[in-house]
Amino acid sequence: MAQVTLTINGRSYSIGCEDGQEQQLQALGHDLDRRARSLSEATGAVSEGLILVLASLTLADELGDARRTRDKAQETLNALSHEAELMVEEKIAEAQAEAEAAIAAVREEAQATISAIREETESSMAELQAELDALRAQTQEQVMEVRARADRQIAEAQAEAARLGEGSKAELSRLEGEGTALKKQLADAKQALEAARSHLEQRRNEHQTLRQAEDDIASALERMAARIETVARSLATS
Repeated sequence: MAQVTLTINGRSYSIGCEDGQEQQLQALGHDLDRRARSLSEATGAVSEGLILVLASLTLADELGDARRTRDKAQETLNALSHEAELMVEEKIAEAQAEAEAAIAAVREEAQATISAIREETESSMAELQAELDALRAQTQEQVMEVRARADRQIAEAQAEAARLGEGSKAELSRLEGEGTALKKQLADAKQALEAARSHLEQRRNEHQTLRQAEDDIASALERMAARIETVARSLATS
């Protein structure tokens, strides 16, 4: 243990202290000596005990002021901390409200987009179905007309051949050729109908693709909404 000699108001005192605390103890001794001398000069007291009592009272008063200042600062700090917490809670509430509004807006816009796509697709399908029905009816009518015409011409040719005999074989061949041509027209009409059906199937596949795109958009928007909600919750807990 180290020993430090302090001089207080002209008198020396030997004080023990921990090693390394010598400078701090000497600084305290100098401060106490300064206070004692000042009190002695101010009051004219010569009693060592009275001077030390007065110095102790002065130190106690300064310590009380320091404690009151500290308590007041702590109260101010607590008030500021409470105010800061309220501000943070208010900001979090505002962020949550904004996030919820953004989620609602995204969902509403997504729903409107999906509804518009669905309506447009359904309208296109209805138009295609109407076109196909009209084409089917027109083709069927043409087929029936061609078939009836061919049957009439063949019947007429057969009747004419029976009436005229062998001399009308050439005419019969010609009429049969016309019948063959008419049958070819019938086959072409059937091929056009098949092409129309194939076109409709292709448009139906496109419609299914649009349906899948709607589902993909809806899923992506749901994931975005979930992500926004997660961010809002993290703001609330931070």
